[in-house]
Amino acid sequence: MSSPSQSSAFRRRRWQLISAATAVPLLESVLAIPQAPALAAPSRPTVPARPSATHKVTLVTGGVVTVTTSADGKQTADVDRPDTAVGGVKVQSVKGDLFVIPDEAAPLSGTGRLDRRLFNVTDLIEMEYDDAKVAAVPLIAT
Repeated sequence: MSSPSQSSAFRRRRWQLISAATAVPLLESVLAIPQAPALAAPSRPTVPARPSATHKVTLVTGGVVTVTTSADGKQTADVDRPDTAVGGVKVQSVKGDLFVIPDEAAPLSGTGRLDRRLFNVTDLIEMEYDDAKVAAVPLIAT
């Protein structure tokens, strides 16, 4: 039979083992060095493509469109409207062509009374109807 001092020592040792077994995982979780999330390499700032060509086109409504074509072929338009113009302009890219349609022309173009191709600045430039090549766009009116 064991003496009370032996049984007390046994219990103390058992508690030490249980405490150690419990403390080790807790200590590991506390002492674990948190890993910083992996960061992606810093990206270079987006640099707009350099313009490869700039053309001015005067529309039949009097607005002057400056078309800038970047090296990748993308076109942008800046429109200088006449002082008498009312409303704004709608710039659309359709199948690679850039259309600039003033608000006052939209109802006439929508009903077929005004040819929408008069506002296709991509085609006007390709057909050499830009301001550098001609003074006016030939127009048939009825």
